[in-house]
Amino acid sequence: MITRHNGIPRPRISSIQSMRGVAATLVLATHAIGIAADTSTGWFTLRDVFNFDEFGAIGVDLFFIISGFVMAYAVADRSGVGPAAGFLGMRWVRVAPPYIIASLIMLPIAIFQNMPPTGLALFNAISFVPWLDSAEYSVPVLYLGWTLSFEVSFYLLVAITVSSGLSRKIGWLGVAMVVMVALGQLFTGAPFLVRWFTNPILLEFTLGILAYVIWKRGLLIQYKWFWACAGVVSIAALIPVAVSGDIPMAKMESIMDGSMSLDRVILWGVPTFFIFAAVLAFDWQRAGRFSRLCASLGDASYSVYLIHVPALACVTFLLRRLPYNVPADVIFLACMVVGLASGFLFFRLLERPLTAFLRGRAAKLAVRISAVLRSAD
Repeated sequence: MITRHNGIPRPRISSIQSMRGVAATLVLATHAIGIAADTSTGWFTLRDVFNFDEFGAIGVDLFFIISGFVMAYAVADRSGVGPAAGFLGMRWVRVAPPYIIASLIMLPIAIFQNMPPTGLALFNAISFVPWLDSAEYSVPVLYLGWTLSFEVSFYLLVAITVSSGLSRKIGWLGVAMVVMVALGQLFTGAPFLVRWFTNPILLEFTLGILAYVIWKRGLLIQYKWFWACAGVVSIAALIPVAVSGDIPMAKMESIMDGSMSLDRVILWGVPTFFIFAAVLAFDWQRAGRFSRLCASLGDASYSVYLIHVPALACVTFLLRRLPYNVPADVIFLACMVVGLASGFLFFRLLERPLTAFLRGRAAKLAVRISAVLRSAD
């Protein structure tokens, strides 16, 4: 039996988790393709036939949209300063420790590669939001941290919404973010932090909030065939982009400076939103071995996303020292296996037990703080 939320069937966690797994696998595939192309001189099917190069970076856009939906769903019944602080604390517990550990693993690798991080880069790896940057973003030692910097920036905006009591009308946060981005485009000479919080890439979180509002009003189920058609059209629209090879808006630098952010939202974010909505509308996740595998991949998606970078750096180190050329297709498959396997290991040995422990501690602390506040009243 499907439980209901305000009279509407709740989205299956397994469906959303499976989409997280798809997003992480797409990002992994992009990096695996890059390594295979750089370390082999032979034929490479994915690039020489399908011209599939950097499109897997769209997994980041899917992550942002999923996050917008899940955060809107999570704070729908929260209101006040205390719940806002609790929300930020629990998000920190979920996001920060695995990322910091993965960054520490990546640090000696970066130093060995003669790419030691700057002080500001190390600061961004801990603070997430680039409070101290004055001209441009200082990329953390684990460069995928740029996505988490936007993620945590979005969390801050959500927390402000909760503390102000507007979380029951979360759609207004989406409207506010659109206005913020629009104003940011008008005042191009603003300080870096202002430009950061008005970067158009934040609109992808707004698309996730929009998906939540549509779902909450029952429009996904009521018009599910519309969403199915929109999803199919979106997939068709993405195919030419997927096989276009070098994609400027897939590069981190073009998002950090905002030069291609709006293009990415329109060309990648909007089609991904329709695909995401179609999956939610039909809730295609069903019981079975394949579904359980997808759900397991979704559970470990954050670990796969984080740890595959240092894992593939080690693979690259070994490949460059082999006395013979390895076929690119073999390298790609090996990178996919290593990336997924390292992610599952990191999840089971570190992320899952550490997160469970810290959540328990955080919950007990929240109870104590609430008791103190009640006694003070």
